[in-house]
Amino acid sequence: MSLYKLKQKIVYKLHALNRHGVHSPFVFDFVEQILNKKFCADTDESLKAVLPALLSRKNKALLQRLISYYVCQKLMLLDDKKESTYFIQSGRMEIVSSSFHTLVLVFNALQPTYTLFALADNNSIVVVANIHDSEAHTAAWQSLCDDALVTLSIDLFDIGLLFFSNDFLIKQHFRLKY
Repeated sequence: MSLYKLKQKIVYKLHALNRHGVHSPFVFDFVEQILNKKFCADTDESLKAVLPALLSRKNKALLQRLISYYVCQKLMLLDDKKESTYFIQSGRMEIVSSSFHTLVLVFNALQPTYTLFALADNNSIVVVANIHDSEAHTAAWQSLCDDALVTLSIDLFDIGLLFFSNDFLIKQHFRLKY
């Protein structure tokens, strides 16, 4: 671990909130239903095969819970070499009040912003990996969070989540313990 990443980890640990520090109902629900769950009951084996080996086991499980809970129908993987799209057949019949139909997984925060936002439309979630690996990655993450199209951003240290939804009235950023 680099000295920069260690410094970022300390700052993250000092400022990250748990469920008691969150006052947004959507984010509180996110913490309760996704972050604090230890397993995903309806794990799709084909989804496990699609998620890249670059992700830790913990982050793969998080993505599976995210896809399951928000009933995402499309998963887009974007890395330096290619863009891949997968359609998810969800057997889950429960209707969630706010469902996001597309999840975009990005492995390099230094991807051009226009590429990311061309893939993400309203009701999309963009997951950015390695947001604190270097100063350039952290700056890129910050510029993504500051974009007008992003209505909610969540920093989990290893990965960041960007939510695009017209349902959120004000722009919010959270740093959550995970």
